[in-house]
Amino acid sequence: MTILLNKSKESIEASEFLKNENLFASSVHCSYYSCIQLMRHILFNIQNEDENTFDNGQNINQAGSHNYLLSILTNDLKNHEIDIRTFRNQFRNIKDLRKNADYKQLVILEIDCNNAYNLALKINRTLKNIYSI
Repeated sequence: MTILLNKSKESIEASEFLKNENLFASSVHCSYYSCIQLMRHILFNIQNEDENTFDNGQNINQAGSHNYLLSILTNDLKNHEIDIRTFRNQFRNIKDLRKNADYKQLVILEIDCNNAYNLALKINRTLKNIYSI
């Protein structure tokens, strides 16, 4: 199934569109979720994890679904000669930008939007290269 993969592609395209329309907070949101959707695609369609088991798991309540998703995939990335620290930092940075864009009473600037978009491209490119997507 490629539903999540298609959603990821749509989200990064939406991010670029919103960025070009100066809708920076919404662009950051879409950049972040393009990564989450791709990560979920990998977990459920390449690693064949059960989506319901993952979504209802105890670890999600403890760590949060996005952090738990990151931890599962970074364990797998260790086998692919990826700098895990860099990958985790990229993810944390885009997550922080998304939190600011979605929840904080902060103005999201063009530089924040560009940073999130570029981070999403890097994260997605890394994952696509590793999993031959």
